[in-house]
Amino acid sequence: GVSVGIALLIGAALVSSVQGLEPSEAVADVFLLLTASALFVAILNICRTRDQLLVVVAGALCALLIASVHGVVQHFEGVFSTQGFVAGGESVGRVQGSFGHPNEYAGFVALLLPLAVAVAATKELPSQLRLLAGAAALAAVPALNYSYARAAIASLVLGALIWLLIMRPKLAVIAAVVVAVGAVALAPGVLKERFNPESAEDDVALRSDVAQSALDIYGEDPLLGVGVNNFQTAYSERFAAETAGQRRLLHNEQLLVPTASPSQFLNTLAEQGLVGIGALAIFLLLALGSAWRVSKARDPAVRGLGLGIGIAVLAVVLYSLAEISLQEVQVVILFTLLGIATTAESAFRWPRTESEQPGEFVMGPRRPRGRALSTAP
Repeated sequence: GVSVGIALLIGAALVSSVQGLEPSEAVADVFLLLTASALFVAILNICRTRDQLLVVVAGALCALLIASVHGVVQHFEGVFSTQGFVAGGESVGRVQGSFGHPNEYAGFVALLLPLAVAVAATKELPSQLRLLAGAAALAAVPALNYSYARAAIASLVLGALIWLLIMRPKLAVIAAVVVAVGAVALAPGVLKERFNPESAEDDVALRSDVAQSALDIYGEDPLLGVGVNNFQTAYSERFAAETAGQRRLLHNEQLLVPTASPSQFLNTLAEQGLVGIGALAIFLLLALGSAWRVSKARDPAVRGLGLGIGIAVLAVVLYSLAEISLQEVQVVILFTLLGIATTAESAFRWPRTESEQPGEFVMGPRRPRGRALSTAP
């Protein structure tokens, strides 16, 4: 089912791009989607045993550890993004790792953090992998904090609480208490100021204006939209010039035209129309279904992986309400997690034995380890 959802995403992106305002603008986003899809297919076809799949999990955790340590080092060295903010009368810098924006960096870290916590807490997984996951999680928490990305942090917390409430209600209550205590007693003052509604009034007003523009752009071509990554072109050509006194630009002193809508759903609606938003809805439903199934697996190690992946997928759905999630590098990580979820049950159930030929994938009941009783006379 996830494969079908990915195919629909690719098809919708290609169809809308061909007839877009500037088809060449779609190349980067479509190539990123194809790269993530190729990784998903590779995991599906290569990871047929437990050890093979755990190599992919370890790779994802290493990516989280490297990105998190990079962000923490940037914070203490004072290497900040230009997207800072003012809190308490002082300018506060935001880290972005090697990504183009702090929000993109935070989305990457927040997407992998649930997997790291789940792996570290699953005792049925190898101890070395759990140690790597624990180190990655410990580094990811301050890195996410230093990005000061409200949407990523809020989506992660809400996604974790909702998924745990569905899957493990008792654990959800404990998590809610921990989050409440951490928010009140342990959260840094700068982060609390960042979530202060008064400090976000201007940002909310600007986002609302750009969101309304996305709906206006959608109205120009409801079926296929203006083409992938053509939001900025449509905004500037069709609206900003015609109603300059009514449309707002980002950072008025720099006069920057918005590159995308402040929501993946609205952006898809504007760039790919009804075809794109339909494909996106089907994909997300299939992704949540895959995460649900693996979270209910019999093998406790698979359930542990599924719990972390389920939180991540639900967090992406929530994150997509306020940010762009599937047209940035996070889509590569999302498809990796979905590949792990889709493959986990079969990989853990059917480990390759010495008697199996390389490349052979045996389906059916597990063969007994002991000597079989002969029924011959």
